[in-house]
Amino acid sequence: MILDGRAVQREIKVKLKGECELLRSKGITPNLHVLEWGSGEPSVFAKNIVLCGEEVGAKIAIHQVSPKSSLEEIRGLIQELNEASEIHGILVLTPIPSQIDKVQLGLLISPLKDIDALNPLTLGKLFLGQPFFIPSTAKAVIKLLDFYRIQLEGKRVVILGRSPTVGKPLSLLFLARNATVTVCHSYTKDLPALSRQAEILVSAMGVPRKVDRSFVKEGVIVIDVGTTVIGDKIIGDVRFEEVLELASWITPVPGGVGSVTTAALLENLIEAIKVQNPKLQEEPI
Repeated sequence: MILDGRAVQREIKVKLKGECELLRSKGITPNLHVLEWGSGEPSVFAKNIVLCGEEVGAKIAIHQVSPKSSLEEIRGLIQELNEASEIHGILVLTPIPSQIDKVQLGLLISPLKDIDALNPLTLGKLFLGQPFFIPSTAKAVIKLLDFYRIQLEGKRVVILGRSPTVGKPLSLLFLARNATVTVCHSYTKDLPALSRQAEILVSAMGVPRKVDRSFVKEGVIVIDVGTTVIGDKIIGDVRFEEVLELASWITPVPGGVGSVTTAALLENLIEAIKVQNPKLQEEPI
């Protein structure tokens, strides 16, 4: 069975559209500003955020930042976005250039507008089980599994990748749902053998077509978070056609987790508006 993220996105967008209409009736237009490293055409992901935002009634602005910029050179831009009351969310797209200290970059973003949990304070709340905002890709994986009513409690989950934006927060979300979680990384020995123990296998390595049939056992649920752009194609971590023969459920790339991630980001944007406007939390939105 295919875990179609586009179906999940459609359901979320219906809800988001209604929420945006109600907010606009109160004089608030959801407003997200996205920082992307580059000077050419926006990435596919950035374009998808703009498109999804337009469809539900949110305003999305893309700021292209030179990959050679220092932290000091972008400090002023982020401070300006923090202080603008009409801007509700700030998103910094990855990959982040190597000369930028990711922790210091995260600390520049107001926790009230940090909709993808880059600020260490936001991630710390998630660690304590009191999330302010859940990183959108990790949130998307859980929403996708919930949409298809896949039981998480008691499941053996193996996550390939330990990034602070996907692997680590996702492990906490699975633990909160009473799954047993193993997180693998580049130093893990005999990765295929460990992966074969999974009932739910999540690959978030960003290594195209790394996961083949040697990584999976029959009946496994496979979630492919990897997205690598090669030419005009988006390639996942999983050899889809090969693994499909053994998996009970599997996500395609594109059309899987990425589709839900975009909608999850906009859900977080609506949550940010509620956090920034406490009176709205007392009213149905």
